[in-house]
Amino acid sequence: MGRVMSQRLDRDRPLWQYWLVQGLAGGRWALVSKVHHCMVDGISGTDLHNVVLDPTPAPRAPVPDLIGAVMLLVGGDTALTGIQNLTIITAAPFAVVMVLLCVSLARDLRSDPLVRRDDRTVQAVEQAVEYGIEHHDDDFFLNVKPMSEENGSGR
Repeated sequence: MGRVMSQRLDRDRPLWQYWLVQGLAGGRWALVSKVHHCMVDGISGTDLHNVVLDPTPAPRAPVPDLIGAVMLLVGGDTALTGIQNLTIITAAPFAVVMVLLCVSLARDLRSDPLVRRDDRTVQAVEQAVEYGIEHHDDDFFLNVKPMSEENGSGR
């Protein structure tokens, strides 16, 4: 198993391999599949196995792929453009939600008690400086120091 999985897939051939393992206990056998990750994601791996392991002699009629049809409709010239356009279209509502969340957070922070207390502290110091200049010109000293928790600073 380690030898099979450690060998690179030949890029001049389809990017998947199936190995038949015979001689297992009880006369059993196994089928080992190796598929390059660019070929499959979740459900497409299942689709590939359904095609390869289909027991009927004739291929089944393809089932219309809704996502593929939408990509072709919004894609313009290429499927890549379709994927890009589809990604932008589906991401737009989430971007709007994120902006609204930011606005809500900003509003909530404006009414936060700690922010409001800091604003009142700045206003109190500004008023004290204005009062000192108004009544004592430049001949005053404003002593600002933190309050202890017993005196109500709350921090």
